[in-house]
Amino acid sequence: MAYIRSSHGHATNVLAFALFLACAVSILMGFPKTGHALEVSAAPPSVNIVPGTNTTAQLRYSGVETTFPDFTSSSLQGQFFTPAGRLLGTVKRSLTMPIVNSRGSVAESLVIPAGVVTKALKLEQSRIMYRRIFSGYATGYEETVDVMLTVVPASAGTFSLVRMELQFNQPPEAAGTRPSSGGRITVPRFSKELQAFATLAYNGGGTLRGQWKVDGQILGIVTRQLNRGLREVTIPSPPVPGLPTYGTGLHKVVFEILAPAPPFDEPMIYYFVTEAYTGAPAG
Repeated sequence: MAYIRSSHGHATNVLAFALFLACAVSILMGFPKTGHALEVSAAPPSVNIVPGTNTTAQLRYSGVETTFPDFTSSSLQGQFFTPAGRLLGTVKRSLTMPIVNSRGSVAESLVIPAGVVTKALKLEQSRIMYRRIFSGYATGYEETVDVMLTVVPASAGTFSLVRMELQFNQPPEAAGTRPSSGGRITVPRFSKELQAFATLAYNGGGTLRGQWKVDGQILGIVTRQLNRGLREVTIPSPPVPGLPTYGTGLHKVVFEILAPAPPFDEPMIYYFVTEAYTGAPAG
């Protein structure tokens, strides 16, 4: 009786071994990206910026991870690129986004330096990509998110502040003060009509909200609608009753900006209250 050899059993063994080997490699090397569902989006996805000044953009990144619902994702830095991939600058500030129950978010107050915009324009580029890479749950897994920055004229730019200067008025001599403006002034006790003025340069247009403070105490709240375009606006402190002068000594005046977030530290000016007219300003 002839003996016939079958290859069916051998083929089955080879297939089983191949599947075993693939599983072993997946365990040792990590699962492919499709096994990790971290998705990150940015809001807003695009921002208008203007040349010649730093622009501040308020960004929020939202992450969704369905495979691993609880972990912490991080982004070590942000980078500015041309659409062709040429590096224009780096933001060396890390972000941490906790993922809880599959969802998480983190905010970034991004300052786009004027130098980055200048580099792009020299390359005849009017668009800049701001990129962050967030880590996923598994080692080596990353998710990239881009925000489009479009260079536009100042009149079309996002509402943002450029700079601010503070100074005092020149109170009338009838009030018993020495006329003087600038960052420091000396006045006698109970002087009237002493005011401070904030001069702001801005891009675009929108609602400005701020508050005048003297020695940390709120003196007045300001809400002002500013017209579009690169312009300046002057915001006075409340004229009545004026800056308080009943307490002798040095007093600090600040115009604190509540919105939009300024890309600079608010300056401070000082006035000194004496018992009597001295004839000379402080500082």
